[in-house]
Amino acid sequence: MLKAIKKKMKDQRGLTLVELLAVVVILGIISAIAVPSIGNIIEKSKEDAHKSTAIQMLNAARLAVTNNEPEITFSDVTESTDKKATVKLSTLESKGYIENVVNPSDKTGGYDKETSIVVITKSTNGKFTYSVTLKSGVGSKTYIDNKTQEQL
Repeated sequence: MLKAIKKKMKDQRGLTLVELLAVVVILGIISAIAVPSIGNIIEKSKEDAHKSTAIQMLNAARLAVTNNEPEITFSDVTESTDKKATVKLSTLESKGYIENVVNPSDKTGGYDKETSIVVITKSTNGKFTYSVTLKSGVGSKTYIDNKTQEQL
């Protein structure tokens, strides 16, 4: 019995060069498909993180307007036109409306707290429109809270 097992073991052979080459080619094809897809997934998740930050800033600005924050003053224009106010990210953070945010594209520098802003427009009928601009060393992106522009 033991001799039969030894004989069977000796008859066993490893992979041939052709079989090994076929496996390497298949793995190469799979990686050629998977690597670009993973890169796109990473970029999409970063864009979603930017949108999430913009929504947080927008909600913080809404809360500040609701609380009648004294640093948010609407421009004194004639009664027949819309009025605008600008709120900096640094103001929202210092007043406690939003916590410190991190830029997913540039984890070392983050967003520029002085030029990342929320522009609040108060129309003559009393409705508010919010526009968020995020700026960093990597670039700038604007998100507008209405259905005609980029939807948040």
